[in-house]
Amino acid sequence: MKHLPNGGHVGGGGSPGGSSGPSSNLTTTDKILPPWKHIAWQKLWLATQRKDWRTLALVPGSKHGPAEYVKGVAHILARTGMIHRGAPVRVTDGTGLALHDLISFMEQVQRCVAYGDRVILALDAVTENPASIPVAEASDGVVLCVALGQTDMSAAQKTIEEIGRARFIGSIVVGADGTIAT
Repeated sequence: MKHLPNGGHVGGGGSPGGSSGPSSNLTTTDKILPPWKHIAWQKLWLATQRKDWRTLALVPGSKHGPAEYVKGVAHILARTGMIHRGAPVRVTDGTGLALHDLISFMEQVQRCVAYGDRVILALDAVTENPASIPVAEASDGVVLCVALGQTDMSAAQKTIEEIGRARFIGSIVVGADGTIAT
């Protein structure tokens, strides 16, 4: 289990008392690895590297899901990328972005890119904030974030259509409790 927002637990199904049972050789410190050191996050980061990008938009499939889970995914993915690259990977919060702020927001992102940084953009669902569409369209790649059991799949499909299927480089599934589904 890997908790997203603050890097909680990583590892198998231990009991509340901390024991993993007789079949596990994990120590207590093994269970509390930061998420970016966990193989699932490393694989996710490497999967994003199949396409050359400087800006990567993370878009929820619909408005439903754990609170701020897209921001949590963005931060953990950026940290994983910084460890891999040895260079900055910035997170920019595009949630709540107003349409009238769109140009200045994108100028700020482009300044970061001009300095050589990669930027991960955490966005709102397109059904909740239409400003997410042009930001995602202007990004080099898009990852669809799906909250398992909560994302409205017809809204997710509409998100893909509105942004453009070719823009998407993949998806991530997050459990209802905020953990990444592997």
